[in-house]
Amino acid sequence: GQARTRILDRSTPSPSIDEIKENREETKNIALDEIKNKWPEVLKGAQQENHSLLFLLSTSEPVKIEKGVLQVGVQYPFHRDKLNEIKCRMILEKVLNEVYQAPLRVEGVVRIPVIQESAMSDILSTLGGRVVE
Repeated sequence: GQARTRILDRSTPSPSIDEIKENREETKNIALDEIKNKWPEVLKGAQQENHSLLFLLSTSEPVKIEKGVLQVGVQYPFHRDKLNEIKCRMILEKVLNEVYQAPLRVEGVVRIPVIQESAMSDILSTLGGRVVE
């Protein structure tokens, strides 16, 4: 192969810390509802990038977005750990950037399923228990 020389263009200054902060502030404007509405596009993009990432995301859901960090809820600690690996995170962040046109970061979290009160009553009656307040 032929060696490549990279030339730095000093005529365009690097972004300042304030500019970087402004860009990060803009990402806060993406609402969780918008993230959830476009989540199928994220899954499709993940499928094109990495099939095991698609499997991981198929049982996940966006749970919170704050300061440009999207928390993706998964059922098991193993899935959270896998999602937080650099390779998976980088692929997912690339897909998120393409879908939402914003530099989002990802954090995998274990979500605890919410049990509806009626389901809890069914469980308690089956087991012969009751709620103590």
